[in-house]
Amino acid sequence: MKIVPPESGIVGLHADNMTIGSILVNDEPTEFEFFERYQHTYDDKWDSISCHNSAADAACATYISSLDRESIPNLLISCCKATKLSIADVGCQLNCESTLQKSPEVPKNVPDGNHEHTAEQNIKVVHINYCIVSSGIGIHFGENLLCTNNQIGRAHCWFPCMDSSSQRCCYDLEFTVGIDFVAVSNGNLLYQILSDSNPPCKTYVYKLSVPVSAGWISLAVAPFEVFPDPNNCLLSHMCMQNNMSMLKNTVGFFRSTFSYYEDYLGTPFPFGSYNQVFVPPEISASSVDVCASMCICSSELLFDERVVNETINTMIKLSYALARQWFGCYILAESTMDEWLLDGLAGFLTDMFIKHSLGNNEARFRRYKANHAVSQHDLTGATALSSPAASKDLYGTQSIGLYEKIRSWKAVTVLQMLEKQMGPESFRKILQDIVHRAKDKTSLRTLSTREFRHLANKVGNLERSFLKDFFPRWVGSCGCPVLRLGLSYIKRKNMIELAVMRTSTATSSSVSVNPELEEREADFSWPGMMSVRVHELDGTYDHPSLAMSGEPLQLLEVQLHSRLASKRLQKPKKLIKADGSDDNNDAISALDTRTCMDLPLLWIRVDPEMEYLAEVHFHQPVPMWINQLEKDKDVVAQSEAITALRTLPHLSFSIISALSNFLHDSKVFWRVRIEAALALAHASSEDSDLTGLLHLIKFYKSRRYDTDIGLPKSNNFHDIPEYFVLEVIL
Repeated sequence: MKIVPPESGIVGLHADNMTIGSILVNDEPTEFEFFERYQHTYDDKWDSISCHNSAADAACATYISSLDRESIPNLLISCCKATKLSIADVGCQLNCESTLQKSPEVPKNVPDGNHEHTAEQNIKVVHINYCIVSSGIGIHFGENLLCTNNQIGRAHCWFPCMDSSSQRCCYDLEFTVGIDFVAVSNGNLLYQILSDSNPPCKTYVYKLSVPVSAGWISLAVAPFEVFPDPNNCLLSHMCMQNNMSMLKNTVGFFRSTFSYYEDYLGTPFPFGSYNQVFVPPEISASSVDVCASMCICSSELLFDERVVNETINTMIKLSYALARQWFGCYILAESTMDEWLLDGLAGFLTDMFIKHSLGNNEARFRRYKANHAVSQHDLTGATALSSPAASKDLYGTQSIGLYEKIRSWKAVTVLQMLEKQMGPESFRKILQDIVHRAKDKTSLRTLSTREFRHLANKVGNLERSFLKDFFPRWVGSCGCPVLRLGLSYIKRKNMIELAVMRTSTATSSSVSVNPELEEREADFSWPGMMSVRVHELDGTYDHPSLAMSGEPLQLLEVQLHSRLASKRLQKPKKLIKADGSDDNNDAISALDTRTCMDLPLLWIRVDPEMEYLAEVHFHQPVPMWINQLEKDKDVVAQSEAITALRTLPHLSFSIISALSNFLHDSKVFWRVRIEAALALAHASSEDSDLTGLLHLIKFYKSRRYDTDIGLPKSNNFHDIPEYFVLEVIL
């Protein structure tokens, strides 16, 4: 590697899981010191263990101390003959973190010729000979197979480097393998060299001209079969032998994803090529491992034309990995507190492709389910998108497991909320500006939350006052609003009253990741207004009048436009109060399960366009829920109605009948039909005389039962949505 050493003359690198042979600086041997981190030493903190809690505390302390040790370079290299090495000189080690650079980034942008000449004189070529004697951390060996995995800070487990997201450089990569193997790595494959050695070998030469951190470098070696895309020379797909037919079937859609991203962002792919490599699942740490200009995937994602169940999930995973090439590999987070933004932009771009390729129903349904999951788990500071606690104290673990999904879904939703505020074209213009600016060679290609906020104000025309509240609330804090609403109808005034109670999924004590927000969080306030959509007899009307700030208890009055027909205005008997008034006739309880013939409205929806990440509990009469299920064409409205009906303590005949009719309607989106089937299964109990089960059996027999042989028919894959519905019935 070519480096400019610091004034101390000592360069510090991260290196684990390897044996260092020799190190040369400018082709001359030099002194170096290497110490293993993972030495088993006795720790007296384990002597104090007396219960499960103390054991957890000891394990946590040990884990954190090991992570702290990993942040310090453990391979010290002397780049000057007069320099004496000392492991105790921690200051020199940490100082090296800001000095490691590759030659394309060092002196060429310096305008002063004397400075450039001095910098070139200071460049040292460091040659490190090392070997890896065991696999399992960062690099994995299988039968005729090698594969790397750079989880959180694991690149230094298979090559010496400065394993930090802040250190970025270009790479020239050469890999010599057996003649029957293919070596796949980052950047453009320049050429291959066939040697005349015995046995014969082949050298693959790659060049990555875009500076990236070590964590984005990867390698896969195996006897791969290569399938270059016939219509796009930038795309290549590789898999193990005997999987080629499944590979071609799996990646058939990928060209359209690639083209859609380039068109939406208004710029070509940032790297010279893109390779997708499918390896056996036993050596892949995850189903998709994103690397610069390539992606290592588990072969479990491959499927042939006879398999339909995993088609959509595979498309989405591969599309997200491609979106990360722009937002994550090419454009980088300025700091760890800005990583949420790159993850969210990649997810947003993936959602746009889902809408474009799979339809608006699929995109809205998936977003509705993701928002529901976030509202259920956005409880503690670990889910705050950009906070010192989440970025530092969790050591990157917030990006794996359950927190990874919750934070990722939340990041996408926050960006979609901004898009709805500024409009789709303005938001797209912001993304295009970010990508176009990154093409500037003088740019660092980084993006920060503060800079994105500035673009939202400048390009998206969002007011500073709105952004001042929006980002601290949704990005710097945790918790989602919880709304509980009930309605009553005031007949005299032909209006409805909505009683609203607003709380949060997180209490003020659990969200104090930012002390400045504690008072605001205790008030359960969020910026903006939420819309209420009222479906009346004579039309549909939106009322954007539900304030998300101020008093947590509100009484919202909504004037109705429709009136009941005269034949419906037969007054019931008055219920006289003790004081002689009869005002109680004007109100109808939200829990009243009678027909809604005495109300001039059909159903009501809260936040119909999902402009807010919120948990809504709305109480309206059962007939109104049934109306919403049967008459609203929005998949989110239908799913909301099914959820509300399913949670009722008693499912009446009218509810069961409505769910059954909904299930039979083949024009309805298949995912919501599945929700109806699950609700019928939920109603299959002895208390309900197994009514739901009988409806499910009746539906299945009407579609798949052969009365001649008394058995189900063979599966019919001509109607894929119907197949999925029938599959869930069982």
